[in-house]
Amino acid sequence: MAGDMGKIVESGSVRGGVVSEHPSLTTIPMKLNGADNYLQWSRACMFFLRGRRLHDYVTDLKPMPAVTDPAYSQWDVENFTVMSWLIGSMESTIGQGYYMFDTAEAIWKAVAHTYSKTGNDEHVYAIRMKLRATIQGDLSVGEYYATLCRLWQELDHFQEYQPDCAKDKTAYMKSIDKERVMDFLGGLNDTLDVVRSQVLSRDPFPSVREAYHAVDREETRRRTMLP
Repeated sequence: MAGDMGKIVESGSVRGGVVSEHPSLTTIPMKLNGADNYLQWSRACMFFLRGRRLHDYVTDLKPMPAVTDPAYSQWDVENFTVMSWLIGSMESTIGQGYYMFDTAEAIWKAVAHTYSKTGNDEHVYAIRMKLRATIQGDLSVGEYYATLCRLWQELDHFQEYQPDCAKDKTAYMKSIDKERVMDFLGGLNDTLDVVRSQVLSRDPFPSVREAYHAVDREETRRRTMLP
């Protein structure tokens, strides 16, 4: 199976040109190293596969046709192509555990079951501790904000609670956004203390994006106007 998948990747010709491209372009731009980067890896895979119209192979939307079905041959080639990309985007010690799977969907679900950790309280705790420890330091405001956004996205993925009604959901999201404004402002350098106070005193209270834009403008002004 490994040899067959390698040949498919090298040929790079599947589905009448949909994924026909140079071999160097047929790689998912991230290596799965375990639970630490599963979320980013799964998103990178989905971007990659959707761009080639092959994302249905990792869901239940592209079931295997009967061997006698004329569509089977194309399905088989595309399925093995997606399998090769998924395994090729894993660290070798992880990927070698998936060569015996028969479909891309089976690989996708097995990896999610092993590494997604959805609802894992210990993982949520670890992310919250990272958020508390994240400060601007030598980073620009943009770099610092991007670091926080990545952690917030991970937290959203692993959190289990979802309000039932629209009114509760709006209130919940507003509360979360306010909490993130506090996260963002709390880690800023002391040189931005004035704009931090200005943001906190706004009425109505700003969203986290509004807070970021206000601080970013101030950093740009200081960088441009002050020696």
